[in-house]
Amino acid sequence: MTSKNVLKYIVIVLVAGNLALLSYVLLGAFDRKPEPMPNPNGYDDFVKAAPLLRGNPVAYQKMTLAELEDLAGANTEAMSLLESGISKQCRVVTDYSSSSNFSFVVLPRLASLKQAALLFCAEGRLAELEGRTNDAAQLYLDGIRFGQDVGQGGVFIEKLVGVACEASAEKPLEKVFMSLNSKHCARIAQALETMNAQEETDEQVLHHENEFSRKFGGIRGQLARLVMFKNIHESEKKVFIKIHTSQLHRRQLMIAFASRAYELERGKPPPNTAALVPDYLKQIPKDPITGTNLTLHP
Repeated sequence: MTSKNVLKYIVIVLVAGNLALLSYVLLGAFDRKPEPMPNPNGYDDFVKAAPLLRGNPVAYQKMTLAELEDLAGANTEAMSLLESGISKQCRVVTDYSSSSNFSFVVLPRLASLKQAALLFCAEGRLAELEGRTNDAAQLYLDGIRFGQDVGQGGVFIEKLVGVACEASAEKPLEKVFMSLNSKHCARIAQALETMNAQEETDEQVLHHENEFSRKFGGIRGQLARLVMFKNIHESEKKVFIKIHTSQLHRRQLMIAFASRAYELERGKPPPNTAALVPDYLKQIPKDPITGTNLTLHP
């Protein structure tokens, strides 16, 4: 083959590759079938609860017992819907119809859902002050579950809201760590392991974001994404760092509760994470960043 023919072949391959990329980005030629929505969908309960939220739970840690009681009383209906939602399968319902809908409906809803996560924490704090430590731990655990649910099937911004919700509930759960008996520690470890098994893969999360971008931004938006590919890739990396950091912290918390249950029942701490399997965990959790087995904290 002559050098001229080689060059011609390379040009053809490059053109074909670019056409395939444009077909994928602009037309969605390789679209997957939409993932089926759960029925009933717990996310529908979250959407109903959002406009019912009353008060400001942001400062719940500084509230008096009476203030926490008032907050809980004002949010009985909202809390009932939130608890109903986390008892079901959940998947985000994302509306691609218009930019105004996303700006004026979806974004305010996400702000309300962040408030809802703090409502779990406020009611947990109330339970603590009333001496109901086990109830408090369960409410904080529900808050973590809520954080995972509000991002399930969603785009980056919804995943990051879920990460923030989880973090807000994990901190107070850690504080009641030493007040729980072995049974409750084991139950919390197992619940966290179940959440871990239900996590979406990075590929799924990225697919949701790309689908949203293609439908929401249209052809003009996709051309802009091609031009800004490097910057977008860096932004995606930052998002996944936050998601993986959140996953890592939850898995470390899972090991901590399993280890505590082990120690309370056997009178000594476990020698390693392998000792927690199968009585306290089904398997050794992995580091979501490195893929290696997690170890006990010193």
